[in-house]
Amino acid sequence: MKIYLLLGAPGSGKSTMAKYVNSNYNFRYINFGSLLRKEIEEETILGKKIKNIVYGGELIDSDVVIFLLKNEFKKLEKVNNLLLDGCPRSIAQAIIFEDFLQKKGLSIQKVFFLKTSKKICWQRISKRVSLLRRKDDEKTSIREKRYTIFLKKISPLVDYFKKKEKLVTLNASLELHSIQKNIDKIFTSLV
Repeated sequence: MKIYLLLGAPGSGKSTMAKYVNSNYNFRYINFGSLLRKEIEEETILGKKIKNIVYGGELIDSDVVIFLLKNEFKKLEKVNNLLLDGCPRSIAQAIIFEDFLQKKGLSIQKVFFLKTSKKICWQRISKRVSLLRRKDDEKTSIREKRYTIFLKKISPLVDYFKKKEKLVTLNASLELHSIQKNIDKIFTSLV
């Protein structure tokens, strides 16, 4: 199995890119945020803990992240290409995740970083259909907190993968069709 990661600020277009890659290049797509929201909706003990953290604009603890990932990996026996969106979110999580993968004889192939401005992220979040808008999108203070945490945690993570020569930066400020053309150039060579 080849594993690819997707990083970007809230509203950078991660889910849009992942859905495009999934439908055009036969990648299995795991949206970590969806895993968290599923736990919250099912009102599990873990879901209640996650709800307090997420709605407070904080990042989920590494233990919870790795627990959920391990559960998902049990379902991936026949998957050739995996695109993981929203995880890891810190260098500590990346190291734990890489160790977990190494024990399975796997590794991260590439990390795609969707680079865009805060202004564009906010515009995209505000355009989300109200049915798709998440509670953590609604309050400006929580959006600001999420973006600040993103800069604090993800920026070092981007540098971490850049040093490992696994980082591919995509200009996510472009129009969708231009981003898709860039994705096509990259993914055609991967599969």
